[in-house]
Amino acid sequence: MNEIRKAIGIDIGGTSVKTGIVYTSGKIEDSRSISTSELIIGKGIIPNLIDFISQSVISNDIKNIGIVVPGIISRDGRSTVEIPNVPQLKNYPVLDNLEKNMPGISFRLDNDAKAAALGAYCFDKEINNSTFGFITIGTGIGCAALINGKIFRGGNGNGLELGYLLTDGNEYIENLIGRDGLCRLSGLPEELSAKDPEDLVSRAKDSDKASLAAFEKAGHLLGIALFNFIVLLDITTIYIGGGIAPALDFMLPGVYSVFDRMLPDYYKERIEIRKTVLGNNAGIMGAASLCFAENSLGNE
Repeated sequence: MNEIRKAIGIDIGGTSVKTGIVYTSGKIEDSRSISTSELIIGKGIIPNLIDFISQSVISNDIKNIGIVVPGIISRDGRSTVEIPNVPQLKNYPVLDNLEKNMPGISFRLDNDAKAAALGAYCFDKEINNSTFGFITIGTGIGCAALINGKIFRGGNGNGLELGYLLTDGNEYIENLIGRDGLCRLSGLPEELSAKDPEDLVSRAKDSDKASLAAFEKAGHLLGIALFNFIVLLDITTIYIGGGIAPALDFMLPGVYSVFDRMLPDYYKERIEIRKTVLGNNAGIMGAASLCFAENSLGNE
């Protein structure tokens, strides 16, 4: 950690935008949430976001803000490139606009899963190693790896976009095990896809058969994705976050059925998969950690 003591973390998701003031101790204050659809209307998502956070910036003397998005960003970390669940941010010069309208503030921008992995490393006291995988499952699928405490970025900065992994039906895997895909797998009403992923989790916890069946199918698909992740990177400690993470127990049987059939013993002996304790704050804390962690944009 450097001399920065607090920062605003902003987690832009396909369903909601969450913000909070995060301290280096892990304490969060002034946590707020607004639907992404509300920020899109009118002036647009970034101008509306400036209005949404400006009072917190002024009243709390904030000088550092970290922002995370669910998709691909430019190599220099200043613009969004492909954000499937927030198409209004496609090829958008985020930091140019923010710096122009909020001078004196230092901004950082990153992919949500990569930042969440960094946030877990900084704030999750149950994590005692510096190399692990991090998967977020919510509106879509995010993926990251920390190797010796640094974010793995691949050749051009956006490696490990696991959501784009193709299934047997030549469909992106996040289209099947993200929020909307789970709704389709379960056969639940189409209007449910407009709600938070937590709704699906609640149904499963209430023993809803359709939801349980959907999570079982999703677990099998997640197992295939994790199989590829594990054998490509030789990383067997994996943390799961995001809105669907509370349903991990319903998905793990499907995951391990794939591992039992396909994964070599070398990997099986070291597998550890569990939920991150940061819960729904993972995005906010990950965004803030971009401001705290030295060399957080360093490549491995």
